[in-house]
Amino acid sequence: YLGELGLDGSVRPVNGVLPAVLTARRNGFHKVIVPMANLAEAALVNDIDCVGVRHLTNVLRMHGLEVDEIVVTEREKPAEPQLQKREIDISDIHGQASAVEAMVIAAAGGHHLLMVGPPGVGKTMMAERMTTILPDLTLEQSLETTAIHSVSRTRGQVGANLIARPPFEAPHHTASATSLVGGGAGVPSPGIISMAHNGILFLDEAPEFQTPALESLRQSLESGQVTIARSIGIARYPAQFQLIMAANPCPCGLAMSANRSCVCTSSAKIRYLNRLSGPLLDRVDIRLKVQSLNQAQLQIARDRSDRISSAEAKERVVRARHLLASRLNKVGYSIVSHVPSTILQTSLRPQRNVTAVLDSALRRGLVSMRGYDRCIRVGLTIAALDGRDEISAADLDQSFLLRGSDNLMSAA
Repeated sequence: YLGELGLDGSVRPVNGVLPAVLTARRNGFHKVIVPMANLAEAALVNDIDCVGVRHLTNVLRMHGLEVDEIVVTEREKPAEPQLQKREIDISDIHGQASAVEAMVIAAAGGHHLLMVGPPGVGKTMMAERMTTILPDLTLEQSLETTAIHSVSRTRGQVGANLIARPPFEAPHHTASATSLVGGGAGVPSPGIISMAHNGILFLDEAPEFQTPALESLRQSLESGQVTIARSIGIARYPAQFQLIMAANPCPCGLAMSANRSCVCTSSAKIRYLNRLSGPLLDRVDIRLKVQSLNQAQLQIARDRSDRISSAEAKERVVRARHLLASRLNKVGYSIVSHVPSTILQTSLRPQRNVTAVLDSALRRGLVSMRGYDRCIRVGLTIAALDGRDEISAADLDQSFLLRGSDNLMSAA
């Protein structure tokens, strides 16, 4: 029995019905009774009988007690006007072919991505279109993601449909560490990064976020989960998301502009970009410099008819993921960005002659050991997008270039 009982005997809806019913089934229960408003959500779980009730008398009559049935009438909410939403597509991006290719690589391998460029260059538009090229969620992923949204106090009841597409969460830069990680009195509620589980967490104007909020991402980026300790116990929520960050090159945003001059001092630039700490940046696989286009370049880009569409890009991503999964399943993984370093350095380690450039960069201190492993992961993705099982030196060279410098000032 799951629900909230009102003083008038009405059975009111509650959050978290989906994970509760999943747990009941896992523990051998064959039947659950839930509020009628939660019935569609409970019915998402197979192999268990779900019954919806509106009043306590409904439950009593089920057990053979002779009580007068009370019919609860619910006030209907006024219908909200339906706004027609235009379908977004990656072909909307003009003149940024190298950035689009980097997005496809990031989507195929689940790699974290940072875009640095002046305002208005299209960083936010690119991030929003990343979800259009990601594969649909598997049934297991759908259940996990929908269960998290069901538990959340801010999202509440999830309705009759599982979440089938990767979620996209884009908190404002004023968001606190608690809103990202989760919390609250009593049983802590999952935060925004758990809402982005199996999807994308987009931080626009990333250097404007509070330092504690940014640093709170590090645990989930490594472990794929969030741990929240409270006096009543410890709550753990899954948080395996793909991080995308966008940043201006300086406070005024004009450091990379071709036509306008930057008015920021060197110290102001350093303070601004240093808000993204080294340990956080070290966990980002691809760092793009997105340049603005002049009027002539933009017109040429708009006239081109060979821009890749989201459907075509998604097809490439799905093929690459299948190829990677066929190789990674032997070591217990399906997405290359989730493979731990120990396996990269043993079962998946490339030949020594293939890693010559990376080895040299590691010796010279141009890349950390974590960055070294992340370059190998991106290289595996590039090879899979090309339809190859084995990684080549050219793949690792490209992954090293995509990773870019640890010093973001070089972009400004």
